[in-house]
Order: sequence, then structure tokens, then C-alpha cells
Amino acid sequence: MRIVLDTNILVSAMIVDGKQRALLNTIITKNHKLIISKKIIEEFVKVTAESKIRKYATKEEVARFLHNLSLISTLVPVRSRVKAVRDEKDNPILATAYDGYASYLVTGDDDLLTLKKFKRVKIVKAIEMLTILEQ
Repeated sequence: MRIVLDTNILVSAMIVDGKQRALLNTIITKNHKLIISKKIIEEFVKVTAESKIRKYATKEEVARFLHNLSLISTLVPVRSRVKAVRDEKDNPILATAYDGYASYLVTGDDDLLTLKKFKRVKIVKAIEMLTILEQ
């Protein structure tokens, strides 16, 4: 299965030992494909540089997480131009899922979750994805 994790899921997986980290670990251990794009990496770097995140993770921890992420992910080129949600920064996430032939996009973003589906990509919360992968 091909899965895209939104930036908010990746940040949570890095700093909290909760559902998001469990999901990331399940994707890895069950040999699913984690799909990522340059835009997701750029947003991750920008978000993790904010002071509210820096109190949970040092620059070194962020760099190590990104390095490990690069080892387990498939980097896809994003060519599609998507305008499906009001928040412009969410559209490249949808484009990553679409261009990466993902089955699922996992997010905590209400604007994306409201869509429920974008073309062939199902949009779900982390807990829902965990349930799907455990079946």
C-alpha cells in the first residue's frame, strides 16, 4: 500500500510517542510504501524550525529524523497543480498523494479530512489508518 503522511503527522511522529509514531512504525514494519515529496520535506523543515517545536526537538534530532525518513520513503516528483482546498499549503500534499499513486493520505488537518477522498486517494486520520493496517 502507498501512503502519504501529512507534515503534521510526521512532526507528531517525531516528537510524541503516540498514534502517529505507531503508524509510522507500522508502515515500516509491514513493508508499505511511504510516499514523500520535496514540498512535504520543505514544509517539515519550516515547521520544525519554529520555536514551539524546537522545545521538543533539537536541530540534530530533526536532521536525524529527516535522514531516517529519507531512507524509508519514496521521493516522488510532483507535477500536478491542485486547487482543492482553501489553504494553499495543503494543495501540494494532495498533489503528492495523487502523483505518488497513494492509496491513503493521513492527516490531522480538518480542511483535508473534510474532503474524505481526492480522486483515488482516501483521506483519513492516523487512528483510522492504524486500524486499516492492522486488519
